[in-house]
Amino acid sequence: MSGRYLMAGLVTEGESDELLLAPVILRQLRQLSLRGPEAFDVGEIVLSPVRTVHPGDRVEDEVRMLLGCCDVVIAHQDHRESGKVESLAARLGADRRRLVGIVPRWETEAWALCDPQAFQRIPACDLSRLPRKPHETEAIADPKAALRAVLRSRSATKVLDQLGRDIRLERLALIPAYQSWLDGLTKVLKELHFL
Repeated sequence: MSGRYLMAGLVTEGESDELLLAPVILRQLRQLSLRGPEAFDVGEIVLSPVRTVHPGDRVEDEVRMLLGCCDVVIAHQDHRESGKVESLAARLGADRRRLVGIVPRWETEAWALCDPQAFQRIPACDLSRLPRKPHETEAIADPKAALRAVLRSRSATKVLDQLGRDIRLERLALIPAYQSWLDGLTKVLKELHFL
């Protein structure tokens, strides 16, 4: 590959969000790296121990620290944290352009439900409980309960990383909130001359 190297940081609301999002984001960045006029390498995602549900000043300090070592920082919020990413961006000054919010309509677990094929390596799942079309995942009122039902009450925490590695990115792109994040990420990478 080229001499360009992209580092991305991730701060999430909780562990389950991190488990699913980190491999998805890494795969998406690697796919995007092949689109630009010159391919670039993508490092492993820098995971923050601070959660977006922590006090705002603590999250801000963490994001500033990540911005010191990363080209872009992705901040996750679920619907319960509405406006947190925008509020954080407003306090970052010029660095705000390197912050990208990743905001599922309800909860991140909904995105895990968009691709029946991603469940193939997980035994004894009830795939009949999955929505037919990826965008339908945004209408699920309780994505965590829906995922537990698909997994037949097994812990989602044990499989979210696997799902994050196996979900087809083209299926995720059919979910409006995911596509919105992808559009924002692409814009930032263009501004930073990666794309």
